[in-house]
Amino acid sequence: MRVRLGRTAPTTVVPADEGTGKEPSAVLAAPPAQMPVTQVEATTLPRILLVEDEPLVRIALSEEITALGFGVEDAGSATEALQKLDRAPGVIQVAIIDYNLPDRKGDALTAELRTILPELPVVIVSAYRYDMLRACFGQHEQVLFLGKPYRILELVPLLHVLGVDPAPELAH
Repeated sequence: MRVRLGRTAPTTVVPADEGTGKEPSAVLAAPPAQMPVTQVEATTLPRILLVEDEPLVRIALSEEITALGFGVEDAGSATEALQKLDRAPGVIQVAIIDYNLPDRKGDALTAELRTILPELPVVIVSAYRYDMLRACFGQHEQVLFLGKPYRILELVPLLHVLGVDPAPELAH
């Protein structure tokens, strides 16, 4: 039996027969109303602000990051990200920002986020060249870059360098 953490509720997959290659015999998920946030999740889960304007990419990344043992606050624009951070500045430990957002570039958003939380570590995700990105960020400290396309497991070492590690009891 495997347990997967999804966006709304944990899902338990009960395999039909080990090694037969058949589909799972059951997929069990409790409705969100029956899935209270546990004390562990509420107090120790490292929170990431994920800023990505492509909805399907944002949803997929949110689910993958959650499965790694992080909590995710997602935003589809720079404006939404600023609102989320402004409402809970002490909750977010790191921001992952798509550089090319429709309402601001990643360097401008980073500067604005840091007016709320000056020491916020940031990972900028972009298909632009590293030297161009580095020039845009100048002397910003605690900013790392991840080239697109990327695998989610490439993100974990960058987060570790920034001092943010997944909650081991929730990582899969």
